Amino acid sequence: IGLEDFCPDVERLIALRPKLGVRTVAHSFARALNPLRAAAQIQAITHPPYRPLQQEAAVLLGQPSAAVFKGIGGEAQRNPLKTCLVAWVRDGAMGEEDWPSIRSGSPYPWREEDLDPDRAMALWRGELELPIPEASVIASAAIGLWLTGYASSPAEADVLAERLWEERDRARLGPQREMRASA
Repeated sequence: IGLEDFCPDVERLIALRPKLGVRTVAHSFARALNPLRAAAQIQAITHPPYRPLQQEAAVLLGQPSAAVFKGIGGEAQRNPLKTCLVAWVRDGAMGEEDWPSIRSGSPYPWREEDLDPDRAMALWRGELELPIPEASVIASAAIGLWLTGYASSPAEADVLAERLWEERDRARLGPQREMRASA
């Protein structure tokens, strides 16, 4: 659902970014909205000191479960190369859980990553080998699995997410398409 369709006032606040030169609080607020009442919500934050505020907002908005953590470039991705403090909400209760890194290695150039959707599809289908972004998908999914009760611990969630990734239906995203030269 486009923000302009269900909350045009917030959309107008977000539209101030080019005029102000910075993001407004509306960007963070918009991420906390849940118009379709999803059972779980995963949010990434740029500034970790805001983690408790995001938790409290989830409780005030009646969100059944939510996870807030420092993402990659502000996106709701868990960096598989770093430990991750996940602040969570479940049925009005709040807490924090440390998640260990699941891979080791050199830092990945996230900000230089090619965001062409065809690359994401190729990664899903196993046509493109990108171990660190793949690990980020697995690590991020693990938080959702834990948050929704499919796993009872971060370690169990990481193992389950890895298994689900390996067993995924690689053909689900449609027929193979020729990758651009940038792949």
